[in-house]
Amino acid sequence: IPESPNETWQESESKIKHLISSHMPKVGTDFVVERAHRVGRPRSDSKPRKIVARFLNYKDREAVFKAKKKLHGTNMFVYEDYSDCAIKK
Repeated sequence: IPESPNETWQESESKIKHLISSHMPKVGTDFVVERAHRVGRPRSDSKPRKIVARFLNYKDREAVFKAKKKLHGTNMFVYEDYSDCAIKK
């Protein structure tokens, strides 16, 4: 998802909602994103940073994961984010 200069968390949330409503119509539009933000420092090579989104309702999250194949052919991906401490090395 393209990144705006000095993008706020509200803008990140809006971009996530637009992506889901336009590419995953089965999910619907009444889902609540509890939090959405970019990860890491802004890059100098103009590549957009990843967005981490947290859904208020677990069922909405699962609906997005089931519909993620609708993004096939785009350069956008949906996957689970695990913190480093949750992954055993």
